[in-house]
Amino acid sequence: MSLAIVHSRAQVGVEAPAVTVEAHLANGLPSLTLVGLPETAVKESKDRVRSAILNAAFEFPSKRITLNLAPADLPKDGGRFDLAIALGILAASGQVPAQSLDEYECLGELALSGHLLQIAAHLNGSAPLDAYLAQGLLRQSRPYPDLAEVQGQLAAKRALLVAAAGSHNLLLSGPPGTGKTLLASRLPGLLPPLDESEALQVAAIHSVASHAPLQHWPQRPFRTPHHSASGPALVGGGSRPQPGEITLAHMGVLFLDELPEFDRKVLEVLREPLESGHIVIARARDKVRFPARFQLVAAMNPCPCGYLGDPSNRCRCT
Repeated sequence: MSLAIVHSRAQVGVEAPAVTVEAHLANGLPSLTLVGLPETAVKESKDRVRSAILNAAFEFPSKRITLNLAPADLPKDGGRFDLAIALGILAASGQVPAQSLDEYECLGELALSGHLLQIAAHLNGSAPLDAYLAQGLLRQSRPYPDLAEVQGQLAAKRALLVAAAGSHNLLLSGPPGTGKTLLASRLPGLLPPLDESEALQVAAIHSVASHAPLQHWPQRPFRTPHHSASGPALVGGGSRPQPGEITLAHMGVLFLDELPEFDRKVLEVLREPLESGHIVIARARDKVRFPARFQLVAAMNPCPCGYLGDPSNRCRCT
């Protein structure tokens, strides 16, 4: 059979749209043509796949090879298509049975030796998984900070309980050293546990934003960006859009300490995601939608010195 079809996945934001890798072998001068809007890393896979096939003791066909990554209007990047391309060439040349690939989706970057280097951004080939034994993410949630550890501050504790019960945003105002940050860090522990769908969303965002494996799951995120953070750092951005702090805080808490120190333009970009629960980042070639449903907790001092209204008249601003 000179035509083979292998199923794979691309990456657009936190979504993974289906991609079909079609391999066709025809008579003519030996060549390899890759079409379907591939980016540089995908175009380079031609040389990696050739070496991997030869070093794995297979024969690289001396024919005119055409590889199509469909749909053609979806940009493809990264080395995740190496395995699908190699299997497509081998199936089209009859070295592996094409029917056995119909029920599988293939992802993975190939080394020149033919070994898999990486799968789904965080599974490293140095510790390969045994076939059919993957159990998915194990539940290893660590305990949240306990509100009972905070002494006093009964009114603030009551405000935290109300905010957790009604999914309200919260502003904490008070002098330095009164425990505003300590109280805010206790809010994730007051929220209900993540259900499976919410936990998978959090895991997917972490997988896109970081190549490090999840250490604890399921866990509500608690993000604390510095007040010098820019707008793209909060909402996401870049030539290839990456999630920002509001997306990393999805299903969790975004804590903005020293709220007046944030640039006003940075705070204004939070309006839309607070209302809609998502953020859309538009670029010239594509548009990416990231989830951003979080609870906003902010802390501030009542004045520059922090002691406005103090009974001991410690305020130096008035």
